[in-house]
Amino acid sequence: MHRLSLPIVLAACAACARPKPVPAPRADPCRGTALDLYAAATACRVGTGRPPPPSSALALELVPAQVDVAPGGTAALQLRMVNTTSAPLQVPFDLACADLTPTAALLDGGSVDVGDDDCGFGGLCGGAEPAQVTLEPGGALVVPLRYTAVRGRAVARGDSCETVDAGPLRAGDYTLEVRSPFRDPVPGSLNEVTTRRLRAPLHVRR
Repeated sequence: MHRLSLPIVLAACAACARPKPVPAPRADPCRGTALDLYAAATACRVGTGRPPPPSSALALELVPAQVDVAPGGTAALQLRMVNTTSAPLQVPFDLACADLTPTAALLDGGSVDVGDDDCGFGGLCGGAEPAQVTLEPGGALVVPLRYTAVRGRAVARGDSCETVDAGPLRAGDYTLEVRSPFRDPVPGSLNEVTTRRLRAPLHVRR
């Protein structure tokens, strides 16, 4: 009969008594202080859409606040939708008809794009379901964006329009417009809505 030495027995018992590691809790994609818009659109679906909170409770911020880019170059941006209240804020949104692509305009509001083809009204939007997240005080719903400093030209592609590259944007100062996924009813209208948007300085360097 073989006898185990005392050190071996103690070492074996110590290994048995060692607690198993507890896995870290998974982050909730639907509640927190920094939530990804596109991840939440998939993970946080709800059956029925609701109006967004007022703009006084949900501020739009662009990072960086001023965009500097070379002609034809690309800048990485971040649109942050921030809970400015002192309490958790429920934020419903719907990406079905949302176009979050940043666009540039002349300082007087004119278009930087070249003459467009007659494309009609385009196709219908859809395909996404309403979603909802809860932002903690100071928390943000975040979406990464990219802006490329080129002019566009709309061309007909079947029953819809497609914007194609029409050359680099000339050096100078412009206004960058970023649209959010939030829409508000137009006062006095039964079915018209307007998209909440953010405008920021855009400098195209020489």
